Amino acid sequence: LMPDGEPNMMTMYHLDGDRLMMTHYCAAQNQPRMRAESGDDKSNTIQFTFIDATSLAKPTDGHMHKLALTFEDGNSLKHVWTWKENGQENPLGFQLARKEMAGK
Repeated sequence: LMPDGEPNMMTMYHLDGDRLMMTHYCAAQNQPRMRAESGDDKSNTIQFTFIDATSLAKPTDGHMHKLALTFEDGNSLKHVWTWKENGQENPLGFQLARKEMAGK
């Protein structure tokens, strides 16, 4: 992810046994880990919830705390991240679309 005015961020998705997990390498200089808690076949959504984070000095410091991924169709993916700081949660959304190849 490269939001305007922010450094690059990366999220790695991986299995832990039979559980889907992710680690988010955040512009906030911490690395939250989350586990997929539920999948909704009707809405094509996967919900990730916070487990822990590296480089997070105290739990009230700002960090990504939740992620919902919705596969809207074969060409678009909606991200809704939840930023948590001092007990307050704020959702942030990104809409990703597959870019058409030139000449196709």
